[in-house]
Amino acid sequence: MNNVDLSRVKRYGTIGGILLTTFVIPFLGIIGFFSGLLFIAKAIVELSNATKDPLIYKKFMAGFMPNIILAIGLLIFEIFFGVGYLIAKNLKAQGSPTAFFLLISIMVFILGYILGIVVAYHYKLAFDKIYDATKDIYFKKAGKTMFLGSLLTIVGIGIVLVYISYIFILKAFMSLPQNMEL
Repeated sequence: MNNVDLSRVKRYGTIGGILLTTFVIPFLGIIGFFSGLLFIAKAIVELSNATKDPLIYKKFMAGFMPNIILAIGLLIFEIFFGVGYLIAKNLKAQGSPTAFFLLISIMVFILGYILGIVVAYHYKLAFDKIYDATKDIYFKKAGKTMFLGSLLTIVGIGIVLVYISYIFILKAFMSLPQNMEL
């Protein structure tokens, strides 16, 4: 058994959890969300190194990388969608620009929904692995709640569950001890 210092894991994870919960703030929330993800990723790297368990890192990264791609893709879509819609409407484009943009929005939502489920599933696997290492039940709750929330996003309640999972992530990192026997 080793006594492992988790103070940096706790610090980075707590900062990341706080920043993740800011995603509901208009405009600033996107910056908080990305910053929070980066702090959480740093905490996961530190935890993986401290526990000498590379699967924690690998499982987290399997969700992290597609999450970044999805978030950036959706941000770019929102920008182009808004600008494109305004241009089409002002130029009095042939046909119905509203119907076209509605169809594109539905297709992007479905793609984002499916990718969101895949991302949340990988995060669930990572948080389950972290639970195995730390025995902190809030990591397990965060993974389950995030995955369930991603499934239920289609009916609206899922966004609330994903937000609750961010609170569980914050609580999990805050409750980590400074040192742990592994």
